[in-house]
Amino acid sequence: MAKTLVRSPAFIHGITVVIVINLVVLGIEVDMSASLGQDDIPIVFPIANMLVIIIFLVELCANLLAFGFREFFCGRERYWNLFDFFIILVSVLETVLEFWAQTSSTSQVSASHLRFARAVRLARALRGIRVMRLLRYVSALRTLVLSIMSSLHSLLWTLVLLLLVFYSFGVLFTQLVLDDCRLQEMLATGNRNALPVCNRNAPPVFEDRGAVEFWTSVPDSMLTLFMSITGGLDWYSALKPLTSLETGSGPLAVVCLLIYITFTCFAVINVMTAVFCSTAMDSAAADKDLAVMKQMQRHSSQVHELQHMFHEIVGENDGDEVSIEDFKRALSSPKFAGFLESMSISTEDVGVLFTFMDTDRSGLVDLDEFVNGCLNLHGPAKSLQLARMSFENKLTRREIKTLKFAVGEVRRLLHHCVLRPGNQQQSVFCV
Repeated sequence: MAKTLVRSPAFIHGITVVIVINLVVLGIEVDMSASLGQDDIPIVFPIANMLVIIIFLVELCANLLAFGFREFFCGRERYWNLFDFFIILVSVLETVLEFWAQTSSTSQVSASHLRFARAVRLARALRGIRVMRLLRYVSALRTLVLSIMSSLHSLLWTLVLLLLVFYSFGVLFTQLVLDDCRLQEMLATGNRNALPVCNRNAPPVFEDRGAVEFWTSVPDSMLTLFMSITGGLDWYSALKPLTSLETGSGPLAVVCLLIYITFTCFAVINVMTAVFCSTAMDSAAADKDLAVMKQMQRHSSQVHELQHMFHEIVGENDGDEVSIEDFKRALSSPKFAGFLESMSISTEDVGVLFTFMDTDRSGLVDLDEFVNGCLNLHGPAKSLQLARMSFENKLTRREIKTLKFAVGEVRRLLHHCVLRPGNQQQSVFCV
């Protein structure tokens, strides 16, 4: 009884609606708290919060009663159950702690009280994460999240590759810029041990070249390279300081930056996108629950279309069955013939098609026979159908062998019972 209740669509949809309403109320409460004091928040929000906690606890108890502790925490949906259990546990603790804080509050404000209030608010906000439960029932959201989760491994190695590229080119550009700045200072002061004038401690007169902001250290160079391909910085703004290098390394730096932009934008990013798409498609295809949901949706859609088409064939005829004449008349319509052809059902031999659908051999086809017949004929031969044909062929061959052996025995007996000349008694006996 309890398992039937928790698996019923009404119960699932009801809990989902409560989760969404809780998320909306939580957002309104947080938004209103920006302009209200801690004690000025309307009483409707604590009441709504308490009702939501009670509903979540009832749901948790119903699931534990229906599946038991073992199946709930170790079953096929254990990860979703553990997720729900954690969120509900945090919500209950948040409610208990908030009630304790209100009963033991004082007029004085301390840092511990502020930290406690912040922890309570964070725990309440964490409850909104339970909206992720929708992923269990909405196939579109489930596909997106599964695709993202399956791409995390590829994303990690992509970030490692990009980090290596950033570091390699960052060291190159930093070295070119610092060498130019150091040489300029050596020529100006005659000091062989001069510091680069474009470092962060340089006088303001040197900062107009832009090298101080973009290329004076390896971390700054790596950040500049990252921003130049992600839209955080126009890469021409990062290129401009490199064109002002006066020691002959300017053209080399410009060419290297152009190579970097071309390599990352047209090679690394595109390959990364292709890998992510391939991984996402593979993960969506490999998810069994998602495949079952899609197959059920596809089957339901096909049944609905077949029922609609059958009612169009019946039209204004009396009863709810069609004859072979009605079937032939319907196949003369391009709409019906095209519909069957779209399901990979051949319409060349109408008689054979109608006979296959007429399972009770009444000469008429009703709605169930029409739908089941079209679903069985839909698409190429299935493995079960091929196995059934192979089994029936083996039975037929076995029966033929048995019949052949029986015919041979009859022939042998007839051969011995043939009337011989002068043997009238044996002829009568054989007859």
